[in-house]
Amino acid sequence: MKSIEDLLNYSNLINKLNLESKSIHYIIWFEEEFIDKDFLDINCPKFQSILINAEEKKVRLIIKNFDKAIKSQCGNNSLDLDRHAKDIYWNYSYKKESNEGSLRKRFALHELIPNDEKFFKELWLRDFVKTITKISENIKFITENESEKQIIPTQKDYYKYSWFKIGVLFAKGEMSNLLEKNDYNATKVAEDLGDKNLRPYISDSLGTNFDSDKNIFSSYDKMTKIINYCKENNFPIKEDFLSQLPSK
Repeated sequence: MKSIEDLLNYSNLINKLNLESKSIHYIIWFEEEFIDKDFLDINCPKFQSILINAEEKKVRLIIKNFDKAIKSQCGNNSLDLDRHAKDIYWNYSYKKESNEGSLRKRFALHELIPNDEKFFKELWLRDFVKTITKISENIKFITENESEKQIIPTQKDYYKYSWFKIGVLFAKGEMSNLLEKNDYNATKVAEDLGDKNLRPYISDSLGTNFDSDKNIFSSYDKMTKIINYCKENNFPIKEDFLSQLPSK
């Protein structure tokens, strides 16, 4: 993976993996060409940099493509991928013969387990859907983006997000102490909290730009989640925080 364009192309292709029309050689080519272990490493600096510096509209499209692929099993809605036992072993081996020509000429298939191609494809796809689900979770965590129609139902699903962490500190009044301790410098507060990426959520929430998605007080939905969390855990909520709850 070299750029956000590569990831965008990948997100498009995972919606076009209809197994009836794809050969084993296509799967081999696809994995060799596009599968990148960096996708599965949420702490990979290169992966993080590409996502954080990307245009928001491209990130949203990538997330939308991943959501669609996961939901449709990469375009294989009719397949029951759970009908096979979870511990069934599958594998394949091959030798790359050439960089040109048809895929069958490029890759010499040595071993296929199980030998039945249809069976193999279903086992491969079942694990691949798990892989792209993990990649999707990593992308959303790094960018703190959610699919347009996604509704986060419980605290455990959103507690990891920066807006939530900062919002709870504002709600409990602890942010005031941190700001005073650090000369009202948002960067220093973020460093004090051990995460420099928190800085824009602090500074934007102290500002007057209510169009910013990093301003906690610009979102009724986010503030409501923070308030409910504090109430459920018997945390005292500052009146000045409650007074800034925007209309729906």
